Amino acid sequence: MNGSRGLRFGVLTALALALLLSGGVMQLELQANGGPATLTAWGIPTPDSLPMGVAIDPTNGQVYFAEFVGDKIGRLDPGSNVITEWAAGDGPNYLALDISTGSASLYFTEGLGNRVSRLIPSVNGYSYATVPTDDSWPNGVALGFIGMTLVPSHIWFSERMGNKLARLTLGGLLFDVIIMSTPTERMVAPATQYLTPTARVVTPATTATWGSPPLPPPLMVDPGVTSGPFTEWPLALGPGHPAMIARGPNGDLWLSTETNSIIQFDPDTNAFIPHSLPSGSASLGLAIDSAGHIWFTESWQDKIGRLDPTTGMLSEWPLTSASQPFALALAPDGSIWFSEREGDRIGMLDPSTNTITEYQLASGAHPLDIAFDGAGSLWFTTERANYLGRLTVGPVLGPPPVGLPLVEVSVDRGCGSNYNPGDPIDVLFRVSEASTVKIRDFDQTGRIVTINIGSPIAGGTLYRLSSFTGPLTISGGAGVETVVIQATTASGVVVSSGCSFGIGGVSPSLVSVTVDRGCDGTYHLGETATVTLQSGVSGQVRLFNVSRDGQLVQIPVFPPLITPGLRITVSAPFTGAIGRNTLVMQVATGSQVLTSACSTNVLP
Repeated sequence: MNGSRGLRFGVLTALALALLLSGGVMQLELQANGGPATLTAWGIPTPDSLPMGVAIDPTNGQVYFAEFVGDKIGRLDPGSNVITEWAAGDGPNYLALDISTGSASLYFTEGLGNRVSRLIPSVNGYSYATVPTDDSWPNGVALGFIGMTLVPSHIWFSERMGNKLARLTLGGLLFDVIIMSTPTERMVAPATQYLTPTARVVTPATTATWGSPPLPPPLMVDPGVTSGPFTEWPLALGPGHPAMIARGPNGDLWLSTETNSIIQFDPDTNAFIPHSLPSGSASLGLAIDSAGHIWFTESWQDKIGRLDPTTGMLSEWPLTSASQPFALALAPDGSIWFSEREGDRIGMLDPSTNTITEYQLASGAHPLDIAFDGAGSLWFTTERANYLGRLTVGPVLGPPPVGLPLVEVSVDRGCGSNYNPGDPIDVLFRVSEASTVKIRDFDQTGRIVTINIGSPIAGGTLYRLSSFTGPLTISGGAGVETVVIQATTASGVVVSSGCSFGIGGVSPSLVSVTVDRGCDGTYHLGETATVTLQSGVSGQVRLFNVSRDGQLVQIPVFPPLITPGLRITVSAPFTGAIGRNTLVMQVATGSQVLTSACSTNVLP
């Protein structure tokens, strides 16, 4: 940004990293259900991978995803920001995660390879079984169980082009031929953006799918055809490219289709019951609530639908035209969340109030599959933007640490976005307590400027930096700039947070500074943190700490040069005050400077 500058960039001396982090952190003050949210995005290392299915390991929070064009299975560790990728499959679609043995096994369908496959990440082993029907395009997948056992006995999946429901029975020598797949690992600096949703109340339309007066639904019994470990059932009563699979509370399976029906299947009796939808509909995303209602997306009609299978009553909530709702998931509070592929939005329906809340993503993102983690954050894949996203409504990591104020900073296009020289820009910031504030700007030329806000700010109010300085514009050349808010609060605690953005088309994810518990993680005084510096470009590196005692401290780094793939990692204990501190890394390439920020919470 333009304005006075100081502290010219200099070459570092070869010193050890010491006197680490004498300043602390806090999480963002965000509202509850339907309020402002934090979007965190991790770019997928494989370009144009077309990520589709997503699944989350509840034991450790790691996030798996399928790369349809990349022919890989990926895994993100949100704590370390490391993405691991295994070359596995030919067009992997959707995922089903099995953790019954204590370590993850990932089952997935291969649309192009016409297979159902398994990846065991702990041994880097990949196996597959070829579907008997040629070119069937296996699609949606779900684990199957017998009785109350926690170990899956079979895999259910749909055959989109084969127009079949299928089952793969596990056991025997099915997956004993293992193909080794050596994974690649890359640390990816996430981009953060704060989203303010739009909300509107819509009136649902209700119709009777069984006729008026109600008529019994049609029914057909088909034992299926068995070939080796596979059994396949043609969908004679409901043709139309079956898509997703969901298990009902009584053990029935439900299949969405692309033409005017949702199909119910009883595995005990081999009975099929198709439930008709309005003409021109295509059900896709599918989920079943605790009352047994079938929720689904109507992609061609731009609606969210709910079917009551006991009465045949269908309710439909309209969305904006050309939204193309895709995947669907149920939140613990009963709200219905969905992705809008063409609308580039994540949406939420509150059926108790008929309110639809939507979070707009960048144009061309095309969000696809979605899933909730154990903390209530929504994860999703983006077909075209090639990132794995996390949408968090409310505090990023749950309730904030006791005693620490909340602080947040962003830019008007969102953290991780891009500007060009001459573009207007504004910095948005907020602190939960009355505070005196400094904005520290680490620009793309290597200079650092501190902007003091003249008078104390009120707690909880969202401010714009331009209100204090006048209009701001981007100056200088290409690179990555980072702004940090540092607030000394009324309670005497110093908190800070950073936001990075690219200039001139440079990606903010090229450089990263992280800590072992993840940015926005929490430590206690006396505990040790490990800091990792990584860069996708070569250059001179230096590290600053916006500390918990209100100072800007340069931390010596050895070696002072960094190259792609080199990780500079040093550990040191936390000492001093509680609060929130922010690390800022700079890499000078000779023609430009790239920066990255990472904040940590420190408690007694």
